Amino acid sequence: MLIICAGMARSGSTLQYQIVCEIIESLGLGTTMGWMQVPDKKLLDNLENITFRSDKFLVIKSHDFSIQVQTLVETGKVKVVYIYRDLRDVVVSLANKFSKSTEVAISRLGNQLNNYYLWTGIEKTMVSRYENMTNDLYNEVLKTANYLEVKVNSDLARIISNKLELNQQKQRIKELENSSHVIKSSLNDFYDPVSLLHNNHINSGKWGQWKESLSRGQIDRIENWAFSWFVDRDYPLSTSKKDETKKGIEYFKQARKFKQDGKLAEAANSYKQAIMLSPCSSLYHYNLGEVFLKLGKTDYAINAYRHAIYLNPNSALSHKGLGVALSQAGKLDWVCEISEYFGLGLC
Repeated sequence: MLIICAGMARSGSTLQYQIVCEIIESLGLGTTMGWMQVPDKKLLDNLENITFRSDKFLVIKSHDFSIQVQTLVETGKVKVVYIYRDLRDVVVSLANKFSKSTEVAISRLGNQLNNYYLWTGIEKTMVSRYENMTNDLYNEVLKTANYLEVKVNSDLARIISNKLELNQQKQRIKELENSSHVIKSSLNDFYDPVSLLHNNHINSGKWGQWKESLSRGQIDRIENWAFSWFVDRDYPLSTSKKDETKKGIEYFKQARKFKQDGKLAEAANSYKQAIMLSPCSSLYHYNLGEVFLKLGKTDYAINAYRHAIYLNPNSALSHKGLGVALSQAGKLDWVCEISEYFGLGLC
């Protein structure tokens, strides 16, 4: 069986990959291949053949989503583990790791969030949270073993978690400087192809760095842009947010409850109130479009989805919603263009 370690960039995906590798290799259940580009169908077919013939696990790491993976997961041929992190800390870590400006790092969040929704949209994906994993590696090992359906006793779980503890990782990175097995990816950057650790892989590893590293304006931009994402995942918004934000959260929760109860008109009104208070939240507009579509108000839905795409151009969910709405409105020329670009199979 193929195991894909995906994960949001700079969110502990390497550590999650290491956990999977330690479990599989310690028990003699398979081998690991390291990082690779987006796994396309040809590559996945080849990897599937390898695992089928050997009756073993094969572990790879890959950030970007592949549509072919979803079918393989649903049919039980592939398992996916995914990890995410506070987007504000992702920005800080991206800037530190790649020596880029914070503005450049912020501009990369669209792709990260798009991949998040695609990977976690696969029902059988194991999803972990960076803050929880790093705070309790022992239980993360047990959780991962349980997902992979392999037996790991408490002693082995403790050995693995101790080996991958933060200070041990920093020491391992330090030792890479004198290693003959590292691969240079640039003049001053090198990495270990086994552990996938880079020479500048870890800055502090702590969460909440954004509070000291980001400006007030940068924090506001990130929080407004991914407002609903933060709320859904219980990440507290910065304390200096205006009262309107807190009220917007209540309207958002109220709207979700109305939608669950089938009270679509009431849900639409609550989403509108939330959008008035947090107009830059793409997911608010997406949810409003979804409700309008269920109400049969296709023109309203089209406008809501278009605004969601305006705020987050990389959202496949919003593009797909727009495609469905346009189809119902009889505007097939737009539908096929969106479908072909995103591989949605609507035409």
